[in-house]
Amino acid sequence: MRILFLTPKPPYPPVDGSSLASWQMIEGLAARGHDVAVLYLTTPKHRDTGMPRPPRPSLSFTRAYADTSFSLVRLAGTWHPAAPPYLVRRFHVEEARRQLAALLEAQPYDVIQFEGLMMVPYLSEVRRLQPKAQAVYRAHNTEYRIWRSLAAHAPSLPQRLLYRLQARQLERYERHIARAFPLIVPISDDDAALFRGWSPSSRVVTIPYGVVPVSPLPPAAGGPPVLLFLGALDWRPNVQGLLWFIREVWPSLHQAFPAVRLRLAGRAPSPSFLHQLQALSHHDGSIEVLGEIAETTPFYRSGSLFLVPLLAGSGIRIKILEAMAHGLPVVSTSAGAAGLPVTHGKNIFIADRPEEMISAIRTLLHSPSLQKEIQENALTFVRERYNPKELITHLEKVYSTP
Repeated sequence: MRILFLTPKPPYPPVDGSSLASWQMIEGLAARGHDVAVLYLTTPKHRDTGMPRPPRPSLSFTRAYADTSFSLVRLAGTWHPAAPPYLVRRFHVEEARRQLAALLEAQPYDVIQFEGLMMVPYLSEVRRLQPKAQAVYRAHNTEYRIWRSLAAHAPSLPQRLLYRLQARQLERYERHIARAFPLIVPISDDDAALFRGWSPSSRVVTIPYGVVPVSPLPPAAGGPPVLLFLGALDWRPNVQGLLWFIREVWPSLHQAFPAVRLRLAGRAPSPSFLHQLQALSHHDGSIEVLGEIAETTPFYRSGSLFLVPLLAGSGIRIKILEAMAHGLPVVSTSAGAAGLPVTHGKNIFIADRPEEMISAIRTLLHSPSLQKEIQENALTFVRERYNPKELITHLEKVYSTP
């Protein structure tokens, strides 16, 4: 098959959840011998650091730049009921439209996959130039759910009102575009149920992210307990969740375990975020911020537990699956674990209130045998449900089924 992927950021190197999910499909299909082309956007936030060289012969890349910085002109254009929301509209640029048109005029494609909501405005160009191609919407999440949750936990009234407005606009648009795609491929069953309700005539097939279990190392003897967090530190839900954890959980937890350390990794932490973290920890060195890391396996192996203290989310948290695949027990909020068919107390600990999270962490740190049980159950969970080769094979069948 000839397959064209449209992505709102460089899919390589895969440094966050959405690029990991996109790259797994792109590389997996190319490895299976399909002719795969990728049109990706670079933005002020997501700059191009280079595609793999040399690429597979069956894999090609085209890029276009989108200035996604704030624009009053684009914002004004979003108030029309039929217009895409501002968060989507800023990714619709003339350079990308021209690049897409050139690709579509050069050769026919069997499948054209839109990686997330931000690329949907280019559907009209696909319909105009290749109406027979199978247009697929890859739903990494449902955006409106994220913004609705952000609004519920926003610290000020203006922020709550703004986030609610964004959530309403995004929900209207997501409902609308669901009916425009005959095939929708969500990353979670939770989102799949929502899309089926919005568009009963569409074929909706869940294909999650695949992980390969890594042989876990035994914990280092004698060292202090280390709690890990890994995720983009310029993504609002991550920042909001971490600040909640530091304010509401960390003081009591650190008092109970004076030796405990919190280690954070992720790209682009802002100076204000770092200042807040240090102030809340009283500059005692108990919180370490590594920034963006080149390899995740040494990071996962450096900790005792993995934390996902999110208050907002949709899709799935790929980092939970990766932590499980590395044999690291996970403590998450319900929002953080949303979309994953996990079981509290069996392969993960779910805790939504500060006292619940403190209790879960204390229980795991005091019980090496429970840690081992959670570890083994989590490894079984990812082996049985998230085999990447099986998921790519399933995707091929989905493409081929009318």
